[in-house]
Amino acid sequence: MMPEIGNALLCLALGVALLLSVYPLWGAARGDAR
Repeated sequence: MMPEIGNALLCLALGVALLLSVYPLWGAARGDAR
């Protein structure tokens, strides 16, 4: 049971890392001044 939980958390962390790396670049490409 624990390896499955760890794998799910790794996938979640990967998704969060991708979101946090893509979202600022997307905002900069749109030209947001915020």
